[in-house]
Amino acid sequence: MSKKVLTPDEEKKKKLNKLKKYYDAANESLQLEGKSVNEQVAILVNKCDELMCDICSNSDKIKIDDFEKVQELTKIDKKTYLDFVRIVALKNNGKLQEKAINKFENDFNDRLLSTNLRYAFLASYMDDKELHITDEDNKEYKPFTDYKSEDFAEILEHSAKLRELLNLVLWKEYKNYAKAAEYITELELPYRDFKNLVDWQHYKEGGYPSPTSPSKIWAIFNRFNSAHRLLTKWGYSSTSDELKKEFGLVINEVTPNPVDHPWQTGKEDEEME
Repeated sequence: MSKKVLTPDEEKKKKLNKLKKYYDAANESLQLEGKSVNEQVAILVNKCDELMCDICSNSDKIKIDDFEKVQELTKIDKKTYLDFVRIVALKNNGKLQEKAINKFENDFNDRLLSTNLRYAFLASYMDDKELHITDEDNKEYKPFTDYKSEDFAEILEHSAKLRELLNLVLWKEYKNYAKAAEYITELELPYRDFKNLVDWQHYKEGGYPSPTSPSKIWAIFNRFNSAHRLLTKWGYSSTSDELKKEFGLVINEVTPNPVDHPWQTGKEDEEME
């Protein structure tokens, strides 16, 4: 029996029916009903903004605090450590599948080839000899002495628990609210756009991941402002006019009103050191 082909309206209704449970749960905890669509979206964005505080805090504990601790034990790079954390978290929850293992093994093989290429280059060209390289057929892993480290295992397990909290609790709750927002807007606010709204609000003061990192939305406007003024100043108005017409934008350039932002202060302090 062939599967029934749904009309666009039927497909939309089907998606909304699947999303309704997320709206009902969000409505119970946040009292959304009776408010305008924009007000409900704002409530959900604000809630996810709060969640981002916990998400960033726990993520930093893994990427900064625990990583610094394991580096005191062995000179491991961040990507490798985060891969270890991901693998342990998946295994702890019985979700370590062949796909994840293969990805880890392939990454190992790619790094091994890169290491061997570097070695061949250093051992030949850098030593005033003829340049030598290698290829995938000559990848070789040479066993070395390893040892048990209870400290490393304890830190890694701590990071894995934090990763489980992030993936199974915090991000799950965040995505459930995003699905409620998609339901409220009748699919007009998909996850990608909802996440942008949250990020723009959460990082509006800048300063993350470094003190000199600007606000995400400010950086977008700043880049567009620079591009528009550059085209106008040097006689490429036709280019910007075509693009403004394409995107339905009407823009008039006036004198800017600079504002001192926290991340710019951080940059000045950094330059003075």
